[in-house]
Amino acid sequence: MTTKSEIEKRLKSSKSFCLLPWLHLNINSNGSVNPCCETTDLFKIGNLENKTFEELANSPRLVEMRKKMLKGESCEECHYCKVLEDNGFPSKRVLETRELSEFGDIVEETNPDGTLNEFKLRYLDIRFSNQCNLSCRTCRPVASTGWYSDAKFLGMDHFGYKVQKPTKDNIILWEQIDKHLNHFEKIYFAGGEPVLQDDHYILLDKLIDQNKNDVSLFYTTNFSTLIYRNYDCVEYWNKFKSVTLGVSLDGMGAQGELIRKGLKWSDAESNLKRLKKECPHVKVIITSTVSSLNILHLLDFYEAWINEEKIEPENISIDLVRQPEIYSIQIFPKEVKEEISKIYSDRIENVFKNIPNSESLVAKLESIIQFMNEDDLSDKFSSFKKMTHVLDNLRGESYKELFPEMENFLK
Repeated sequence: MTTKSEIEKRLKSSKSFCLLPWLHLNINSNGSVNPCCETTDLFKIGNLENKTFEELANSPRLVEMRKKMLKGESCEECHYCKVLEDNGFPSKRVLETRELSEFGDIVEETNPDGTLNEFKLRYLDIRFSNQCNLSCRTCRPVASTGWYSDAKFLGMDHFGYKVQKPTKDNIILWEQIDKHLNHFEKIYFAGGEPVLQDDHYILLDKLIDQNKNDVSLFYTTNFSTLIYRNYDCVEYWNKFKSVTLGVSLDGMGAQGELIRKGLKWSDAESNLKRLKKECPHVKVIITSTVSSLNILHLLDFYEAWINEEKIEPENISIDLVRQPEIYSIQIFPKEVKEEISKIYSDRIENVFKNIPNSESLVAKLESIIQFMNEDDLSDKFSSFKKMTHVLDNLRGESYKELFPEMENFLK
C-alpha cells in the first residue's frame, strides 16, 4: 500500500513524479485531451470523438510518461511545471500530487509497459465549451467565443465556427462521464466561461442526485455573473462541501475592464459581496494573468484589495502568460525590465512586506521578476505595441490613457 508519506518521499526525491497521469484527464472544448491543463495540444493524447476515457488513459504518450516518472526521468510535457518550480512558484505537479496522494496505490498497479488494467478517473478537468461573454486581450478564439468577431476582422484563425464542444454528439461525452461519475473526487471547470454552460449544471445535478456532494469543485471564472438562465451558482455551491473559485481578475476598475473586455467591474465587486454573505464556505482566490499589459498595475490592484479587506494576501495566485507570446512579461527590452524590477523591489520592500501574512504573496511577486528576467523575448516587443494599438482602435479604447505608468516604456 502506497501511503501519503511515501508519495511525499517520491515528490522530494524526484523532480518529475506526478500522480496526474494515473488519475486525471484534461478535456478541452475542441475535444482534444491532454495529460493536464499545463500542457498544450502539442502533447495531446487523443480526442474524445474517437477514444474512450480508458483508451486515452492508456495512450502511448501517457504510458510513456508513467514509465519515465517511475524511473525518475523528466517528461517534456511537464516543462511548465519545471519552469514554475525553478522560479519559486508552486507547481500543479506538486500541489495535485499532494492533494490526491490518498489514491497513490494506483502507482503500484502500473504494468511494466506503463499501462493500467483499470482506470478510475478521480480528477476530471473539463471545458464543456468555449462559450464566453468576454474577449480578454490575452485570450484567443479557441478559449472564448467573445473573441470571434475581432479575430475574424483581424484575419486570425478562429477554427471556422463560433462554438466548440468536446464532441459533436453530446451523448458520446456523457456516456464517458457517467461511467466514471462515482470515481470523481475533484472536478475542475474552465472554459470559455464555465458558469455560462448548460453542461456544467447538468453535471452538478448528476452529482447531487447521486449524493456526491463531497466532490471538490474548482473553477476558473471571469466572475462576471453568478446567474445563468434559471441556474443560480450560489444555490448549487451551497450543496457542496468544497468549492474553490479561481477568479480571473487582471486589474481593478477601468483597467480591469480594458484587459477583460466585456467585464463590468461593479458586477465583479457585487458578486464578491454576495458570495461572502450567502456562500461563505466558498474559497475565492484571485488568479491574475500576469502579462505585459498589467505587470505594474497588479501592484496597485493587490494593495488596494488587501487594504479594503476584499482578499487575504495568501489568497492571491498568479498565472504567467505563455501564449500569445506578445503578452509574456519576457518581451520587454533589458532597460525596461530593469525599471520594472526596481519598481517591484521598492513596492515589495516598502509595502507588501509590511502587510501581515504576506509571505507567500511576496514570494510570488519576487518570482514574477525572476521569471521576467529569465528569458529574452524582446523581439516580440514591437508586435505587442502594434497589437495594443490595433485593439485600441478596433475596440474604441486607449491602453496608454488607462495605464499611464506604462507609457514611457511603449515609446
